[in-house]
Amino acid sequence: AALVEAVLAGRLGGVGLDVYSQEPLARQGHPLSLLFGRDDVILFPHLTFFTVEAMRRLSDDTLARCFEVLDGRPVQIRSRDPRLRAQAQNVAFS
Repeated sequence: AALVEAVLAGRLGGVGLDVYSQEPLARQGHPLSLLFGRDDVILFPHLTFFTVEAMRRLSDDTLARCFEVLDGRPVQIRSRDPRLRAQAQNVAFS
């Protein structure tokens, strides 16, 4: 709500988003629907993740995590998310 208000009031020069609190991004009834059609707003679907390189990295990382579990080693997690750290048991963060 604060972001929408700031854009509508002209307090932001522009905004670009590709992740939303409610998905899919609907034209009506969505918290961001007031931003549709504005020249100072870019709204993309969350698709930038689906590149060949990203999928290869996801596959490689998933396989590496599986080997860590099977070998009895701590699982390496590349995240700075404090929620993950709070739940961690036998997990190493890098």
